[in-house]
Amino acid sequence: MSFKIINPGFGKLFYDYQYHPAYERTGSLYNPKFGVAVYSNDCRIFLGTTAFSDLYLKFDVFLPDSSNNFLNVGGNGVFLQITQSGTSTQITSLRSEELTVTGAQTNLNLNAVNTVWLHLSTGNSYQTTVMVNGATVLDGENAEMHGTFNANSQLVFSIPYEMPLSNLIISDSEILPNEIIALVDASAVDTTMAVREDGSFSGVEVGDYVLQVLNPASLYGIFGAGGKVTGMAAIAAPAFNTGEDSLFLQCRKVNGETVTNYPMDGGDDDVYGAELYYAHELENTASANENDYTPAIGEQIPVASDTTFADLSGLKLGWVIVGS
Repeated sequence: MSFKIINPGFGKLFYDYQYHPAYERTGSLYNPKFGVAVYSNDCRIFLGTTAFSDLYLKFDVFLPDSSNNFLNVGGNGVFLQITQSGTSTQITSLRSEELTVTGAQTNLNLNAVNTVWLHLSTGNSYQTTVMVNGATVLDGENAEMHGTFNANSQLVFSIPYEMPLSNLIISDSEILPNEIIALVDASAVDTTMAVREDGSFSGVEVGDYVLQVLNPASLYGIFGAGGKVTGMAAIAAPAFNTGEDSLFLQCRKVNGETVTNYPMDGGDDDVYGAELYYAHELENTASANENDYTPAIGEQIPVASDTTFADLSGLKLGWVIVGS
């Protein structure tokens, strides 16, 4: 089954946070769209349970005026490395001298956010194409690397504090170079939770929910009502628990009379069985960013290939308490 992973820049949305934490830098300098970007010595993205042969990756990375650091993206080897030595830059793919560019050839800008796009195709050799800020800077192969991405593969990131990463999209199917993450507005909120003074929502009872009624009209001027939606992510940030007992949320979509819980309900088991396995346990904290990250939860929402922005109008998307 094809996958698409979307993360605007929240550290808590990376896989296996307990052992491979990711932290955040905030501000429009690092992410003009959403104001949050990730850094970590070793953070990971789980790529699903089936093998695949093509990996597409797109992200934004901030480069300072001067630094001595490198950003690594890898799995079965180093797929991409961006190095900054003072004011000099270098990009290498697939650990290959033949797939290395430096200086102006990298098309990287300093003291700026740069957009990087990567396509990696596996088989008898690894083939790669790398685009930076819309220009192809690398295109070739490393015959010494071969094989496919196995089931339960992980994508491993090493991201320096000085070079935070944001607006991450990962898929085993094509990501167009002009594909971007866009925030869909809400026209209303359908909720059984209490509304707090700061506009956030709180609930404690199983079945309490908060659903936003999507209104994509503000995006029509950019993409058109018929603009293609290639993937969706529901993100609650900050999302935390102030009580002593554990609290679990599950993502819910309501389309007319059809209610879907994601990744899907676990069946008829009680909340401590299969259904809870698919839920998100909220971190027990009352303050956001106290540990250099936002307490957040997220769910990737599959969409049909012919989904348009107009199709999102009136759709309800949000969260329901499934256990405490």
